[in-house]
This record gives sequence, C-alpha cells and structure tokens, in this order.
Amino acid sequence: MQPMLKKITINQLIPGMFIDHLDRSWLSMDLISPRVKSREDVEKLKAMGVAEVYIDPVKGNDLPDSLGLAQKALSGAVPAAGSTYLGEISGAHGVYQDAQSAVTQMMRMVQRGEAPSMATVRSTVEKMIDSILRNRDALTSLVTLKENNQSVFQHCIRVAILSLAVGSHIGFNIKDMKTLGMGAMLHDIGKMKLPRQVAEKTAPLNEQEYQKYKEHALLGARLLDDSQEIEKNALLILLHHHERPDGTGFPQGLSNDTISAYARIVSIADAFDNLLHKPQSTEQLTPHDTLHILRQWGGKALDGDLVEQFIAAMGIYPAGSLVRLSDHRLAIVLSSKNNSSIQPRVWIVFDANQRMLPLGEMVDLSALSVKPPLTVVEAVNPGRLGFDLIRYVSEKGLFTGVPQMENA
Repeated sequence: MQPMLKKITINQLIPGMFIDHLDRSWLSMDLISPRVKSREDVEKLKAMGVAEVYIDPVKGNDLPDSLGLAQKALSGAVPAAGSTYLGEISGAHGVYQDAQSAVTQMMRMVQRGEAPSMATVRSTVEKMIDSILRNRDALTSLVTLKENNQSVFQHCIRVAILSLAVGSHIGFNIKDMKTLGMGAMLHDIGKMKLPRQVAEKTAPLNEQEYQKYKEHALLGARLLDDSQEIEKNALLILLHHHERPDGTGFPQGLSNDTISAYARIVSIADAFDNLLHKPQSTEQLTPHDTLHILRQWGGKALDGDLVEQFIAAMGIYPAGSLVRLSDHRLAIVLSSKNNSSIQPRVWIVFDANQRMLPLGEMVDLSALSVKPPLTVVEAVNPGRLGFDLIRYVSEKGLFTGVPQMENA
C-alpha cells in the first residue's frame, strides 16, 4: 500500500475526498467515480454496507484538520452502552425537561443580577452526553419534534444537543464533550444583559438594535470570566460563536483557525437551529432544507469541513424529518440505523394516496425483510400538507414510545 493512503471509516468520508480503494471490490459498487462529489455519494456507499475506505489525500481532500484538535479519534471517546431509539427516547425527553429547568433557573438568576451557579448546568450537560452516547438520534430528534419555541432558553438547549451530537460523531473524548456542551449551553447567556426588546425581538432588528445585539457575545464572556466553574475553552465559545471564517463576524472579526474550534461547531448548530425555528410568520424550513443552506454557507460564514461533519452527524434526512418513501408513502424519520440516511427507521403516517393511517406503522427500511427494498427519496414540508407534525408525534407518544413500537 502506498504510504500516503489513509484508512478512514465511512462516517469520516466527506465530499472532495478521493477513494483509492474500498473494503470490497469496486465491481460490486454502483459508483462510477472514485471522487466523492456529494453527501449522496457517501449515503450510497453506506447503503451498500461499506464500512471503511482508503483515501488518497494527494488526489483529493484529507481529513479536516480545521478542528484544531488533532482530529480526535473515535477510540479516544468513552462510549456508553448502546440503546435503540425507543429504548432511549423516554429518557432523552426527561433529560430535555431537566435542561429546561436548569437553563431557566440560571438565566433568571442572571436577569436578577445574581451570580449563576454552574453545578446544575454541568450535571445536565453530563446527562445529555450519556444520552447521546447511548443513542444520538433520540435526543437530537427532540430538536425538531418539540414545540417551535424561539426563546433564548430553548435555543440554548437545542444548540447544546446539536453540538454534542457533532462532538460524538467526530469522536470527542468525555472531557472535550463536557467543554463543548457547557459552552454551547451558555453561549447566549449574554443576551440576559440586553434590553428585552432586543433580546426577544423576532422581527428583523434595525441598525441601532443590531449594534446592541452584537454586545451579547462579549457580555456573556465577561459575565463568567472570573468564574472558577467554567474553563477557558468553554468561555471562548461564548466569545467566539458569532465569529466567521471569512472575517465578517463579531466581536473581534477573527477568521479561520484563529476562531475557537469548539465555537466553530457551536456556530453551525446555532445557525441550524435559528433557520429551523424561524418566527411563525414565515414558512418553516425542513431539516433537510436547512442542511442545504448550511452547506451553501460553508467556507464563508461557517467552517466548510465542519458543516460536512455536522451533516454526517445529523444525516441528510435528520431524525424528526417528514419524508417521502420510494413507494410514495410519507413517514417520520426516527433514527438512522447503521448510519444510513436513505434507509432509516421510520414511522409511516400517510399511505401512497396521502391518506393518514389510523395507527401509523414503524418500519426499519434497512431490514432485509422489507420487500421490495424501500428508501427515502425526498424531504416533505409538513406545513404544505396542513400536517401538524409536532402535535402528531406528541399525541402518538413518540417521545415516550407506543405499543406498536415495542420492537423499535
């Protein structure tokens, strides 16, 4: 083997890489070019069962070193016992509720001018990490399946979940996961020091309001600067989460690797959640559409390599997405078994004629017993169908499991 070749897992494969050879014969692959052109190419390889590939960094992209963290290996992470989506979703919902209480309490203390205690926040972050390591899809699905709440409190929780999902995918060890989670959970704490008409405004800010808004990153960092309960790298997330690779961000106008690596992850999670939870006056984007926008921003407003890792962690059809299957039925994505975004585990809601099924049906699209084989073909915007997805999953008990899903 040539020394420049690198063996990587299928989850590390991103567009722009050149595949020298696979863990199987090319003849069995429905892929003409060895150059990976899109996430869809990666998903095809996953669906075919490819687990490892050898890339040539001379002919294509190398593993992204933009993390500034020596591309932490999966072997460095401390895994928890695996769990199914159904086995984890009830616990994940409890973790989410605990986070709501912890963040609300902390933010209210800041509003009253009191010094916030980090102990409850740290405990909540640790519970999030445990849940994500058991089953990443369960907690991340709540980002899209829970109510469309635009409050700073809820936003911080969702950004922490999304950031930790990426950290888990990349292979962060527990220490780095805690740093990432603490910074993400606290990233907008500075908004509690802004006038409420600025911090809570959902309409576009005028120029004067925007200049005031830009102060929150520095206000948050200063608020916790003397705290012995939060480490420097977590504090830098508060300070840098609005910095941009092209130098157009604030408060310092940093660019590229001068921006905290953790902050670059949080900025992507922050952008994803802001796009996904726009004010009710606008049409809500699907998670799939939101990922497409992030990819367009990659390399400019966001770190391009990390955007690809974010998409890989979420899947091109993230948990909580409404999708159309190859047999024309509509379903909600629950989890991506074996990391396959085009053959996930789904909850079928509508038949091929878009008639709602009375009970719904859980199907694992990757199961060999599914005949003919089914795949996801596209994302569907539930709003355009007049379908209240969030209300549906709540009524069906998809947060806590329902009898029809016992074997999920």
